[in-house]
Amino acid sequence: MRVEYNDALAAEMDKQRELDCENGLSEKSQSPPPAYDTATAKGACTNSGQSTTTTEDDLPRDGPHGERWGARKRGLHACMHLMFAVILLFLSAGFIVRATHGKYEAVEEYPTPGDRRTIVHTTSNSITGNYPLLDLLDLETTSGSIYVTVSAEEPDEDGPAQAAEFVAKSTSGDIRANLASLTGIPSRKYITHVSSQSGTVSGTYFLSSMTSFTTTSGSINIMLLLATYGSDSPSVATSSTSESQDIVVLGGQDPTVLRTLSLSSQSISGTITVRCPRDFEGTIFARTTSGHISVSGQGVNIVRDVHSPGSKFVEATKGSGAGRMDVGTTSGDVHVFIG
Repeated sequence: MRVEYNDALAAEMDKQRELDCENGLSEKSQSPPPAYDTATAKGACTNSGQSTTTTEDDLPRDGPHGERWGARKRGLHACMHLMFAVILLFLSAGFIVRATHGKYEAVEEYPTPGDRRTIVHTTSNSITGNYPLLDLLDLETTSGSIYVTVSAEEPDEDGPAQAAEFVAKSTSGDIRANLASLTGIPSRKYITHVSSQSGTVSGTYFLSSMTSFTTTSGSINIMLLLATYGSDSPSVATSSTSESQDIVVLGGQDPTVLRTLSLSSQSISGTITVRCPRDFEGTIFARTTSGHISVSGQGVNIVRDVHSPGSKFVEATKGSGAGRMDVGTTSGDVHVFIG
């Protein structure tokens, strides 16, 4: 082990030793310095004036100097352990919970036969790759983005009533998730929740009984594949503050369930555009404060069209279904097209 001491003190002790050698003093009459570099120390003097090499073993083990030497060694060991712990903490920073998929590291954890959940939480890394959606796929990052492809898998012995839940969250990053296939989707209950504070939300997602997309300062640009189970009615809610929304509803295995679709899209200053297949039947409410409103499509009837200072409102119907669309913004435009 190398022990570092004060350079000025070491130089002074070297000078004193040389003088002692010249005067023929014995090294044994001198106490070893409490602070001396044993690796770089000059030779000690003997009674004959000859020099020998001072090693760590020559330092005293007993007495005051020995106690100080032992304390210094223990201090050095403690510092080394502390540095090692700090390095480990630095390397592990940003990786939370169970797995991490990032720009710089990709540690994949797929569920075991007894665990059909995949959870990926991280702080500063992005999450990318292909993921299976069994019972739960939970992706969350603070400052990174999420770019993934999701494969819907068959339910287990609990049956299709067991929900397959997809959750994606980011504070300042974008989120883009796409379904691996738009056909051959397993018949089961699906739940989707996607949110980002300042990032853009885009991609292709399931539209089932519980579907939501939220962003504060980012835009929403999504396509929704109809995937309901049993008697569940499709329901989706989107919300943004200052950016636009573009929502496209795709047909699915049973497009007739669009007659019970519930869609709510709200914004403060962004434009909202909604496109839905002609299978939709129900009532459409569109409103804005200072923007433009257009509601159109085959079989769409305008019931009310109100344009007053500070308020614009359009109510329309299509068919006799129980579906409902509520689309509103403050200062942006609203466009709804059925067909």
